[in-house]
Amino acid sequence: MCPALPLKPGARYFFTVTAVNNIGKYVSLSSDGLVVDDSEPRSGVVFNTPYYKNKHYQSNSASVGASWFGFSDSESFIRNYSVSIEVYENDSFHSIETKNMKFLTDSEIKISNSESMKYRFSVQASDAAGRNSEKTFSSPFIIDNSAPKAFKCNEYTLMKTSNTYSENTYLTVDSLETTSYKISILVKEASWDTRIVLKFEDEIMLLPLKMFVNGSASGNFDLIAISSGNKTISIIQQQTPLHRLDIDIYRCIPGYKTSSNPIELTQLSLDEYQACVKAIDSESGILKLKLGLGTTENGTQICPLVDIGNKHHSSFHVLLPHGSPIFVKTVAENFAHLQSCFVSKRLIVDHTPPYITILSVSLDYKDVGNTTYTRIDVNYRSVDPESGVKHCSVCISEYNIIISNMKINYFSPVRFVVKCVTFISSDPENTGCLLFISHCLELLCCNFCFRKFRGFTHQILPKCCDESFPEELSVHSSWYQACALSHMRQQCRT
Repeated sequence: MCPALPLKPGARYFFTVTAVNNIGKYVSLSSDGLVVDDSEPRSGVVFNTPYYKNKHYQSNSASVGASWFGFSDSESFIRNYSVSIEVYENDSFHSIETKNMKFLTDSEIKISNSESMKYRFSVQASDAAGRNSEKTFSSPFIIDNSAPKAFKCNEYTLMKTSNTYSENTYLTVDSLETTSYKISILVKEASWDTRIVLKFEDEIMLLPLKMFVNGSASGNFDLIAISSGNKTISIIQQQTPLHRLDIDIYRCIPGYKTSSNPIELTQLSLDEYQACVKAIDSESGILKLKLGLGTTENGTQICPLVDIGNKHHSSFHVLLPHGSPIFVKTVAENFAHLQSCFVSKRLIVDHTPPYITILSVSLDYKDVGNTTYTRIDVNYRSVDPESGVKHCSVCISEYNIIISNMKINYFSPVRFVVKCVTFISSDPENTGCLLFISHCLELLCCNFCFRKFRGFTHQILPKCCDESFPEELSVHSSWYQACALSHMRQQCRT
């Protein structure tokens, strides 16, 4: 029996046993030694994937894996590892399953009902002396099993309103991650060179404007916040003179509706196209979007798929033949590396103005008391098979000059000017509109004694149209003309 000796941790000790017989012969045998181990194993590093790297979002709900390294014990050795997966519930993590591993440094554990749940792994090492290391935890991760979706907002709520004449306008909004916002801008007195640029987060976009007959224009733009916090929306006017802008900012009320057409493709000019992708991923967010341009559905013959990051808007600068069909193809990928593919509706490249046909121009007279009303009817048809007719306006001209004060001399030859504009907004020299001047027509307000009162003028009350149809615009426009003829009739009779 050996006496009690003080043993130093980490030192190797050997036991030797000697056997002696009765005649003095002996034999000795020594052990291979032992090391005194009175300390816990040292902890290492744990990853939340089997590939020795961390991913904040993962997509495989059937099983998830962990890997680790760096656990050690200098006195003895690591005998096994205890691997647990923990779920975050009720404001804390708690273990839902544990496995013991001996020699491997990675493990897979099956889980269920994992969508949008937060998890983490813990690893604890045990040495040969039975001592356990401290638990080491991996970075938390979230399970996302759904690919990005196309969305359409059901309802918006007004956040902020502003009126400005400034070249640069800066508006601050308290944005929420993956929330959709809409900016509506009304330009009271717009011109064909009106150009408004928006800046939000890392995106710079040109606002598509719709022009109206009354000289105003409006445009709507959808934005998607990448992260939460106070964000600045910059609105820049790039034309001279500056216009008054009436700006409304809306936020989408939670509760998106799935959309079958998330891509808005707009032709801004003869060689510029802009795509807006309304794709969202509420669980992990959009990692990147790839956009391509082609002449067939799902095709990318014009422009191959290009990674634009997590921006939702992109422009294409390419000159294409008139009448060419084009499509935008988008591949959206979330942070769980799940992908969705979207294709825009067909857009027909439009380089020409619409076609206008004057069907008829006629006058009609009606006496009401001492006043004679003359109604001028203009029937015309406008067609644009590529982009459609946005709006038409009808004007009256006298001696080839457009009448602005709405007064016409009796018996003067007048012309009717029809102007139709397509949905393509262009530069001033390429406005995408067509002027059609009808045949000359004698304006007969008083059909008797006309020579005597040739110089008499009166007011014309116009009624203009502003209606849009997909491919065709057929309109019946009328003007009502009031003539105070009681005095004229008196002189005619005499």
